[in-house]
Amino acid sequence: MIGQCASHYRILERLGRCALLSLLLAVSLALPGWAQSRQSSPVVPASLVVTNAKIATMDSRYPRAEAMAVRGEWIIAIGSVADIAPYIGPQTKVLDVGGRLVLPGFNDAHTHFLSGCRSLRELYLYAVDKLEEVLRLVNERVAKAKPGEWITGSGYDHTLWGTIWPSKEDLDRVSPNNPVVLRRVSGHSVWANSLALRVSGITKDTPDPPGGEIQKDPKTGEPTGILLETAAGLIKVERPRLSPEEARQLIKDDLIAGFRHAAKLGVTSVQTSSSLEEMELVRELKLEGKLTLRWSGWLPLGSAAQLAEQGIRSGQGDYWVRVGFLKGYIDGTVGDRTAAMFEPFADRPGFSGLPRMTQEELSDAVAFADRHGFQVGIHAIGDRGIHMALNAFERAMLLNGTTNKRHRVEHAQLIAKDDIRRFGQLGVVASMQQVHCTTDLRYVEAR
Repeated sequence: MIGQCASHYRILERLGRCALLSLLLAVSLALPGWAQSRQSSPVVPASLVVTNAKIATMDSRYPRAEAMAVRGEWIIAIGSVADIAPYIGPQTKVLDVGGRLVLPGFNDAHTHFLSGCRSLRELYLYAVDKLEEVLRLVNERVAKAKPGEWITGSGYDHTLWGTIWPSKEDLDRVSPNNPVVLRRVSGHSVWANSLALRVSGITKDTPDPPGGEIQKDPKTGEPTGILLETAAGLIKVERPRLSPEEARQLIKDDLIAGFRHAAKLGVTSVQTSSSLEEMELVRELKLEGKLTLRWSGWLPLGSAAQLAEQGIRSGQGDYWVRVGFLKGYIDGTVGDRTAAMFEPFADRPGFSGLPRMTQEELSDAVAFADRHGFQVGIHAIGDRGIHMALNAFERAMLLNGTTNKRHRVEHAQLIAKDDIRRFGQLGVVASMQQVHCTTDLRYVEAR
């Protein structure tokens, strides 16, 4: 879901205004035991002591505490204010939080962090519930842009204002001379105006790419401006020409802005789409003292052979930056009607989604990655897509004799009844995101 992390974090921002002030720490919660004030020997002072707090430890043995001591990246003791007092030395930073709630940092288990960072400087349309308001915001950007300059944005959700997709003509009304491309909140489709289609060479004669669809007017055959799944990649946005060093610095600047935004909301670790080059930049930012969260980066499933040749495996790295799972896609989303379903969508007869691979292709890709030591995560939302993902994991385990890989089905939204138990039987993680419940609630049962 491109840019989805920005959606998650803006939800947290609204929730945070209603909650007690929370201190969320990017330190590892490794509790050696409840601190005792009657220690027989002097303790080594901590680098940080948080005191006068209401600490929720998330540990059933010691669920609450008043203070804690931190040394470097580790929580070394928790207890009462008196228990932790011996850990305060001349160089210890003492943070009195005045009785406020202290929580461990939030982990975002599925995000597209860099895309979310970029959305902070683009037109952001999350929760805008009227078409005319979307167009007004686009018009504002157009007024500040040069003729021909691309207007990009994300987060719009057409189901907030109706059941019909918007069209290129809607955007043409406010931007006839600037190409516009807006990514839907799901990240699985884009809405483009006529100029963006023309610049990208998309016409009524352009065929649908595998795993994608260019929506076309049934009468004229002309593109409507909506491109689903892989068809979104046909849009060719012209970015400013930058030198390699300028491009690297722009990515670093975007990441720093994202770190700042995440830290403000208490997000201290992410499992995110990434690349080897991107993780190198994240490591550089760590050395520069600018990294404020822990980064587990997933890489493309299609790169498994190349990664294996380089000796790369899931889990490589350190506590701050490491290689995560390999990510593949089998389908789309409910909101775009591209989730792979066993039965057609009720509001689009004869259409049951857009599977990106056959069962054989998916199974072969998963088995190869599993055999070479990778954890695998498959984006699957529809019941057929989830079924295919579970089939692939089961076959990989049988072929390779592997267990405990904790393979994942990303989103796992509409699960066939007979497949529910298979998650436990196969040891597959149902990596679900609650945002799908809130965004899809309006239409999922009707579809």
